[in-house]
Amino acid sequence: MYLFTYRGDPIPKNYINFSMKNDKTFRLLNEIGIQNTEALVYLKLLELGSLSRTDLARKSKIPRTTVHENVDRLIQKGLISLTNKNGRKILTAENPNKLKLFVMNKKLELETQLDHLSDTSKELDETIKDIIENVPQSAESGEVDVKYYLGLNGFKDVCQRSLSNSSKEILFLSNMDEWKKIFTDKYAYTYYVPERIKRNLFAKTLAIRSKKAEEIKTSDRELLREMRFLPDSYDFDPTIIINDNEVSIMTSSKPYTAVLIQNKSITKLFRDVFNNLWKEASIN
Repeated sequence: MYLFTYRGDPIPKNYINFSMKNDKTFRLLNEIGIQNTEALVYLKLLELGSLSRTDLARKSKIPRTTVHENVDRLIQKGLISLTNKNGRKILTAENPNKLKLFVMNKKLELETQLDHLSDTSKELDETIKDIIENVPQSAESGEVDVKYYLGLNGFKDVCQRSLSNSSKEILFLSNMDEWKKIFTDKYAYTYYVPERIKRNLFAKTLAIRSKKAEEIKTSDRELLREMRFLPDSYDFDPTIIINDNEVSIMTSSKPYTAVLIQNKSITKLFRDVFNNLWKEASIN
């Protein structure tokens, strides 16, 4: 017997024997948002036919409380229908093809949420601006705020900050071979770069020369960016991102640590160093 613990709750191992085919079924149902016990109740009802909740619990040997809790969720998801027959409430499992409609509806719901978030984001920018203008910032007093971010989610948080906390341009000092291990094409070209262009933020990149860096440079003009190459004597792995008043130093190896420094004076120092290197860097 198998005891599954995917994203959903664990399946009680005494209820049913699973083949590898079932293993795949539960995994896929998990991926579209149906928890393990929900999947178990749905599949048993599909197997046993239309039943009352009590009969389903008795025949499937699944506890009544588990049946009741999961049936209600499955009705909401449209995978179980409820009818009255001779005064009894009868459950019927919908045809498995209904799963496609479930996924489609979920996709439409997510797209609606994304559209709403996009609209909200525009208003949020104005709200954030008002807060910054009216609430004293610690950076104004000369204090240094240092934050640490770990993992891929932390990496994306720092990348997002570079967009939201820059007014005209973003400066990158990078080893592209290392940087692209985590700043993947999928993330770059489906989200980060389009969002940067939408915000009209110019990217200036000082990179260690490599085949990958030279390849990336070919799309500079169309992607609102200019890349220049550092002298061959430079050799480093982390990437440094310089915003208006922040500096981020990010590693490209696990656990993908990023150090964020919020301070005007320190940021100015990094920007001055970057601009001096920019003058000496090779255009081709």
